Amino acid sequence: AFYVESLAEPGLFFRAAQRMKKPVVILRGGTTEQGLTAASSHTAALATDRALWQAGLDQSGVLQVDTIDQLMDALLVLTAHGRLGGNRLGIFGSGGGVSVTSSDAATRAGMAVPQLDVATGEGLKRFGVPGTSVANPIDIPVWGLRENGRYILEEIINLLKADGNVDSIIVYVEMGSIMDFAEDDEDGRRQLAEICESVARARRDGPAISLALRSSGDRLQDDFVREQRVKLLPYGIAVFSSTARAVWAQSMLLTASKGRTS
Repeated sequence: AFYVESLAEPGLFFRAAQRMKKPVVILRGGTTEQGLTAASSHTAALATDRALWQAGLDQSGVLQVDTIDQLMDALLVLTAHGRLGGNRLGIFGSGGGVSVTSSDAATRAGMAVPQLDVATGEGLKRFGVPGTSVANPIDIPVWGLRENGRYILEEIINLLKADGNVDSIIVYVEMGSIMDFAEDDEDGRRQLAEICESVARARRDGPAISLALRSSGDRLQDDFVREQRVKLLPYGIAVFSSTARAVWAQSMLLTASKGRTS
């Protein structure tokens, strides 16, 4: 990963990056007139022709991001998932509004939310109680994700993993809803931990999992997201703070995967 304002020999840099087996990510400053003026004032950065720069990015497979958050999300998804074979997302969680906005985010990022295989639909039928949608994106209330006193998110995830129409899976959890209906903070945190453990029990093979833990903004929830990001990474699960960021990260992973041949 690099922070770059200008390159004296961009052609040399991009040719070297193209030969890299590891992905290369650039956070570039000075992409606007104002930013270039600021960069010139402290590093004497020179403007690079935008068309040539974009051609270098396209040919080398280097990812360029605009913010620190995007940089960290790109590095997280590259670390957790490595590469992505296609743009088809299986989206699953609780809260209809989130499933709709996630679909919008997917379209804007060039990702697809395909129709699921017939066999997957059959397997999902048992979850199709009132208030649910078992079409992609899948929307099932939290109370419908418990069976015999335990969360069973992994059963739905495993159905998506077996579906040939899905390249990557995004699971989202509305943490605020869990906390609102919990007896107290300790009970809510316990339930959130059980939900994450359920996700981690999913099969390790097949499409990779991104988990969006949507916080309502309090410290307990924000700390929980950071904790789970570290805890679930060894399982190949990338944890994000929103579905939009998870979708964007998948699109970056796809771009990086297309740019690397080894």
